[in-house]
Amino acid sequence: MKNLTRLTLMTAALLLATLAPRPMLAAQLIMFDDEACPWCIRFKEEVLPVYPKTDEGKAAPIRIVDAAEVPKELEHLEPIVYTPTFVLIDDEAHVIGRIEGYPGYEFFWTRLEELLDKLKEHEARKAAGKNTANKSG
Repeated sequence: MKNLTRLTLMTAALLLATLAPRPMLAAQLIMFDDEACPWCIRFKEEVLPVYPKTDEGKAAPIRIVDAAEVPKELEHLEPIVYTPTFVLIDDEAHVIGRIEGYPGYEFFWTRLEELLDKLKEHEARKAAGKNTANKSG
């Protein structure tokens, strides 16, 4: 009986941890993916393993989304034409910018740095009371 009670408590704790609200991230990089896309596969091989360890990855954690099954909370974005498409959003889901395609490792990091610079400018303006992004990007 003790084991059953312990198991029930552990299950309840796990359920609560799963359902508990998570803190909102300052920004997020959404990758719209297609499992048959060779450029998506290449990105996942070249960049994805190191991305979370980088300053960029910490500033804008990546979220991979199937381009054919866009979640409801991302339906406000402009339609995805190419995969991969990367969309940088702020904590209010305002679009900062996007990268369409993946022509290579260096290109990705250069474009991401430009987007993160735009994010910094946007956050500074937002703090001053001026919104500079849009919802549809």
